[in-house]
Amino acid sequence: MANLKTILRGGESATLEFKETCPVPHRLARTIAAFANSAGGDLVVGVKDTGEVVGLADLAQERSTLELALEYVEPRPEVEIMTLRHELKDVLVMRVSMIDFPTICSVDMNGEDVACFRIGKETRAVPSEVVKAVVRLRRYLGGVREISADGQKLVTWLWNSGEQKEPACARKFNYSSHRLRKLAEETIGAGYVLPCSMGSGRAYVAIHPGPGRR
Repeated sequence: MANLKTILRGGESATLEFKETCPVPHRLARTIAAFANSAGGDLVVGVKDTGEVVGLADLAQERSTLELALEYVEPRPEVEIMTLRHELKDVLVMRVSMIDFPTICSVDMNGEDVACFRIGKETRAVPSEVVKAVVRLRRYLGGVREISADGQKLVTWLWNSGEQKEPACARKFNYSSHRLRKLAEETIGAGYVLPCSMGSGRAYVAIHPGPGRR
């Protein structure tokens, strides 16, 4: 059985989000899809953003909202919903697993499919041109998640430092722009990095810490 104190330790992160109560299902669906498209994660309901456990007055209603949110996500990721107790206060934890690679989950938003990813502590909807670039690279590499040692260095640095512009990445590792672009494409195609913006101002962010490092 999962331990609530262990889950809450360290506060919100790329793999952990707190909700005092469940928002409307389609907003919850964005967070669920973002975890599934990134490194997986725990959505904890009944806890303030500060980490204070406040508990839930109606567990059945909140669980129903979590389950309804899943209906907005396609394909539906594997989840586990747990009821945990802390100091006589009940909370719900939805543990979201990564979707099978190279699939990307989308959320139905008013008839439009929107892809979301977890970037730091935020759930972010990604522009369609970025999603198309990611899908193209994943297909090109045949759904392989292996990356080189240099690729792992880039992923680790981005995971720890957050979103970075392409020139900053090149300077960090003393790479030419061409070499950095090829390395970034390798990590994007393997599912560890996301291009936050395209074109001359391209920036990157890690959505997973890398092989065996979650």
